[in-house]
Amino acid sequence: MRSAACEESGTVPPVTENISARGENSSMKDLKNKVVAITGAASGIGRMLAVNLAVEGSRLALADIDESGLSETTGLIIDNRGVSIHVADVSDRSQVQRFAREAALHH
Repeated sequence: MRSAACEESGTVPPVTENISARGENSSMKDLKNKVVAITGAASGIGRMLAVNLAVEGSRLALADIDESGLSETTGLIIDNRGVSIHVADVSDRSQVQRFAREAALHH
């Protein structure tokens, strides 16, 4: 549940554990220590997916056209040493290919 302060500022607090819709601890163990590429990571579902996967131990290659939003997402991740950010417009094939190359080189 979001607090009023979060709604006013538009920020989301860091996630410290992954809770399923039923309130149970769930796990993404299959992705621990794996590189996960996430597009749309500057906000919304992409941002929350990135934060949750980082908590689970995934290394992340994050992409979005919003560079400042990507920086905000990275700031929500407690240990962001395994995170790379890439400004890319996924509607442009050459930018997607560049994202893939850069992520492969980084990770």
